[in-house]
Amino acid sequence: MAAAKGDGAVGELELQAAIGFNGHVPCGLICHPDREHILYPLGCTVVIQHLDTKKQSFLHGHADNVSCVVVSRDGMYVASGQVTCIGFKADIILWDFPKQELLARLSLHEGKVEGLSFSPRGIYLVSLGGQDDGRVMVWDVSKREAVCGSPASPRSAGNANVVMCSSCRDEMFVTAGNFTIRVWELDTATKKIHPSECYAGHLRRITVCVQMTDDDDDFYLGTTSGDVLKVNTRSKVVTACGPQKKKFSMHVHLAQSPWLKPPEGLNSRVLRAEGKVPNALETKLHQKYTSESTAKEAVRQGHEQDAVPFGGPKEKAKAQSQTTVQSVL
Repeated sequence: MAAAKGDGAVGELELQAAIGFNGHVPCGLICHPDREHILYPLGCTVVIQHLDTKKQSFLHGHADNVSCVVVSRDGMYVASGQVTCIGFKADIILWDFPKQELLARLSLHEGKVEGLSFSPRGIYLVSLGGQDDGRVMVWDVSKREAVCGSPASPRSAGNANVVMCSSCRDEMFVTAGNFTIRVWELDTATKKIHPSECYAGHLRRITVCVQMTDDDDDFYLGTTSGDVLKVNTRSKVVTACGPQKKKFSMHVHLAQSPWLKPPEGLNSRVLRAEGKVPNALETKLHQKYTSESTAKEAVRQGHEQDAVPFGGPKEKAKAQSQTTVQSVL
């Protein structure tokens, strides 16, 4: 509300509450590791809301719309990126979550910050520039400075859209996008990052999200064509794809929440359609698991004869014989 200051002077408007959630930022609704808060971008502000009390607080600092938000695994840091005009720097802001204070402003990308991801121990922050920037950068969180950077995708492929750090190693991360999948390794001695192209055979997909398994053996890619790809991090080969026939009608998004506990024996990645708010949020995230499909279930739902099951016999035979992905799929 505006408050008068002196004769005829009007004070600044202070944001009291935000109502609504537009969902325009991919994977923009984040459950904090403390299991008490959710975060989401709204315009040029990041909203923090307590699940029980509904009390809101706000992170102000961006000059334009927030394009991505990420929280470190320990919950101590929040990072947010923004959109700006072509040719101008697009800021990344590093926040202290407990104090809700701005720690650093990181400005190297131009036009847009497409994605952000913290390394497992919060040592590094990896950022991905938009179409007009095309770079992937590694930042030292404690020093608040860039370590190194590189073009995110080869010239023969399209733009990278998503970035995800390893679940176990601070020196590994994945980028994917328009017909490109890369696994990156950070050489801390030389301060350089080295990409390895992943082999997808005849499959050409546009990736909209990526999730690593807890043991880093594989990662899953959600696509605009409505299917899920599984990639082995060691062989850099797509080992499974599905469903083959009745694909999801909307973009596939893979998400993981500390509140969601999947059925025994299934992967902890929860699959949902783009724009659909998880049922778990509507019930304060207290169910054992939601009615939405897990990644493994998605491939198995009525298509066991059409798709390669994740972890199925064909996949194991492929790993043993080192046959090409075409023969498996």
